[in-house]
Amino acid sequence: MTSNTVATPHPVCIANPQRIRGSREESQSPGAQHPWAGGRDQTTFDGGSGGEAGYTCDHVWYTSLYMIGHNDKSDWTFGVASSLLAAEVRGLAGSPSAIDEEQSLPAYLGLLEGFCGFARDNGFEIIEVELGFSLISADRLMERAAELKRLFSPFRMVISHLPLGEINISALHPAVREAAIAETKRHIDLCRELEISAFVMHPGSFAAMPDRYAILESQTRAVAYASVIEINGYCAARGMELSIENLHCNEPLFNRPEEMEPFARAGLGIVLDTAHAAVCGVRPVEFVRRLGAHITEVHLSDAVTSDPLAHRPVGSGEADCLDVLKELEAIGFRGRVVLEVESREDVLQSVDFLRANGYLR
Repeated sequence: MTSNTVATPHPVCIANPQRIRGSREESQSPGAQHPWAGGRDQTTFDGGSGGEAGYTCDHVWYTSLYMIGHNDKSDWTFGVASSLLAAEVRGLAGSPSAIDEEQSLPAYLGLLEGFCGFARDNGFEIIEVELGFSLISADRLMERAAELKRLFSPFRMVISHLPLGEINISALHPAVREAAIAETKRHIDLCRELEISAFVMHPGSFAAMPDRYAILESQTRAVAYASVIEINGYCAARGMELSIENLHCNEPLFNRPEEMEPFARAGLGIVLDTAHAAVCGVRPVEFVRRLGAHITEVHLSDAVTSDPLAHRPVGSGEADCLDVLKELEAIGFRGRVVLEVESREDVLQSVDFLRANGYLR
């Protein structure tokens, strides 16, 4: 960092078209510089030329909620993922045109523009997105790369959640698996074009045939590990960061902290999803205690076992989110905490809860 860089608190970044109440204005002084994700070296927020054409944010003054540790020294960045568009995405997926990329692509871009517009208008610096929501191919999205760059240009960092579901990198059928890995790599290439360099990925999708995957557990784990390592190598060769997320209880594998250890030993980051852990009967804090410094990101939401599919507002369920945050502080966590909830109201409730408990100001 250069001598004219102004140290600021670490921002809470909300990405959903709903204004956050009670936000506090934090002004960047002229010339303050920040690293961009994906290889953008810096940008200048006073109207200077600190990046490529189209990437400089002129006269941007940030209005943000800021995370603080109880010792006010934590180096965390809070964010919110595009899971907040869940209802809109379900509507898009349920439409007759959902499998017609020609028709669904404009609708998707409209959702994404609203998502990014909220974040831009409220001065939030970081978002996590699932490009195409696993419905639209990387090739079709690449055709709109210029538009995606425009949408993402105001943000200090964009994290990409790589495709999941039908894009099953751990399928036992070799042709299906190879096609899924190839599509995942095309998404990585798309993100390189968009200058995104941080990825979250599931180690596979197993809910469609849980019995078969359970019967062939050792083979399935070996296939999943090999696929993840191959994709991680593809990312590493391009200077990109890949982190692997623990899965939900509707998946028969990769639910517990010990199941994530082979990935950690191979040098991958780990993403702790607190709701996934809680509905699997695992205290989320046990992931922090067992995997510690390997955790690069936390998907923070609450959960109740009576409604296992829901990602509830922080503080409203059984996931002991405060215990997770306290343990992260204790180990000197320096990663990202992403609020992954399902509605705008859930975001507001989560923010209020975190503020009331001293994690936001």
